[in-house]
Amino acid sequence: MLIETLDDGQAIILVHIDKDKTVDYNEMESFLKDRAHNKIGNVFLAQNRYNYLQGHISSVFIHLSGYFELCDLADWDYVINLSSVDWPLRRNGEIHRVLDLHPGYSYIDYWVDTGDLKLILEAIANRHMRPHLGSKDNTKNIHPPELGITAWPFPYWQTFKQMEWMILSRSAVEYLRTDNVVLTFLALMEHSKTPEESFFITALVNDPKQRTKLVPDKKRFVRVWGDYLWVGWQDKHLFPIGTKNPQYLFFRPFNALGDFFGETKLVDWIRDNHLDMNSATNAAACRIEHLGYRDECIYEIVSQLDKNEIILIPVNRPFHEIAMNLRCSMEGFGISNVLFWSLDIETHEKITEEGYLSFYVSEDDDIPDRKYPGDPEFNLLLKKKPYVIRKLIASGFNVWYLDADTVVLRDFRLRAKEYIKAHKSDIIMSIGNTELVPPTDSLDLPPAVNAGIMYFTNSLVVQKFLDKVISKLNNQPHLNDQQAFQSAIEKSNVVYTGVGVKPKHEEYPETASNSSRIQKEIKVENAGLLYNMLSFTADSKIKVHFFDHLEFINGPFYNSLKETPSPSPFKIIHFSGTKNPELEIKRSKFWYLNERGKCFEKDQPIHTLPV
Repeated sequence: MLIETLDDGQAIILVHIDKDKTVDYNEMESFLKDRAHNKIGNVFLAQNRYNYLQGHISSVFIHLSGYFELCDLADWDYVINLSSVDWPLRRNGEIHRVLDLHPGYSYIDYWVDTGDLKLILEAIANRHMRPHLGSKDNTKNIHPPELGITAWPFPYWQTFKQMEWMILSRSAVEYLRTDNVVLTFLALMEHSKTPEESFFITALVNDPKQRTKLVPDKKRFVRVWGDYLWVGWQDKHLFPIGTKNPQYLFFRPFNALGDFFGETKLVDWIRDNHLDMNSATNAAACRIEHLGYRDECIYEIVSQLDKNEIILIPVNRPFHEIAMNLRCSMEGFGISNVLFWSLDIETHEKITEEGYLSFYVSEDDDIPDRKYPGDPEFNLLLKKKPYVIRKLIASGFNVWYLDADTVVLRDFRLRAKEYIKAHKSDIIMSIGNTELVPPTDSLDLPPAVNAGIMYFTNSLVVQKFLDKVISKLNNQPHLNDQQAFQSAIEKSNVVYTGVGVKPKHEEYPETASNSSRIQKEIKVENAGLLYNMLSFTADSKIKVHFFDHLEFINGPFYNSLKETPSPSPFKIIHFSGTKNPELEIKRSKFWYLNERGKCFEKDQPIHTLPV
């Protein structure tokens, strides 16, 4: 199947079968003769055969011998090593076009060989970190000391590690074939530890010319960690449709002859959506499946909800019903411009099947799991928050961001427009303080931020601000998304335009027991001259405003209220900081979702809902 798929006349294929596999060799030989009789086929059997043994020099010999034999068979630009459990995502013409975006480069994933397993794993996890060359005694790393090598015979070479899968340019292969130092190094590697993981990259990276022609990427999805799970239908999200220059050209391990993981269905899907595509058809019309993969399709797809403003709600498996309850709470006010940001592929497919729009950013080797607030894995998922918001803003939308564990009690949309009109604000954040911060027209310092309720205007200055947040998350892994937002507004070029709006009588009645008492106990400090000066600064300043704490109330402050103001001024309640937000929402009688997953009728009183 692999040969039939790859042999399209635009490549030459060399098949190696182990020397002791006589039956397999004869069957392959017969298969190729039948194809040749039908005047098809550009496939050859390797003349030099070896018996493969994992961790042994035989693997290096198989590759080198095959590469050299191919050099004598035809002219070509790149050679790709494949196994029987690899599967292509593009035809040869498209593969060549993508590789030729960097003409003459070799694609190989590599990292410095420290000899320390912990450091090696760390280096793999941070592949953007590339080592510096320098003299080092590498003897113990790759050569058993009992063999008597007392000094590293290549004083100017440093050893590196690599994935076994690679795409080499013809010039790289010719270098490996003719360079005397490389051949001497090969002789040393014959008695080394796992030479297939060291030889190629060490030889290439230590040559000044070849080193400048390396791309640290193997151009294929490889599942190697944890359980050895076969790639199947559940992994199709890893290979987005309609990408002109795809991240992956192959994937593995894949059992094309099985059907335990939906392999047959995946082969058909890949043929329709990948193999039969080319650079011309990649510009095809946008489809729902392209959302999250093709930035040029975001506006066309999402503008079906609203052409100007989107409400983004993150959701994963444990928060699915809570997110649907939030949706129901908005439906009563005619709010339907909701875009769900799915944090796992299972939720993405579920929401899509339910008829709602879902934005999904794929993760390598994503296997859905239950992740809750506070878990390191959950925080890791939410680190993409500024990245997703920025994509939507860059596509032309103003963006409301609401955490799934929020409930809407009033139509809140007009308030952001009022803030922007009064203060020319670019971003509006909710407050995370446990004390009430009263409405004011200016601030010297920002209050604590809660990143569960936010509003972003569609502007270049907001995109630049989000770039700073993203940079902080990339450079300071210990930060969660909320801490990164807090740090960015404190250290960036920011003007704090105040909190809330001047209260109106009908919205903040003076008779409200708890709110008026708290208001009187708070001392409002003068804004000072500094703000008045900054309020007239250039457009490069990012203007940050804050939602009134009693309208957009967050868990810490909401939970601290001994008495809820009546009538309630709340527009949105964020039940953050609670161990079981679903239970807290039901206890507060703000649950709008019935047992069938549908919204209760609009005229049904809230107090009749189940608790």
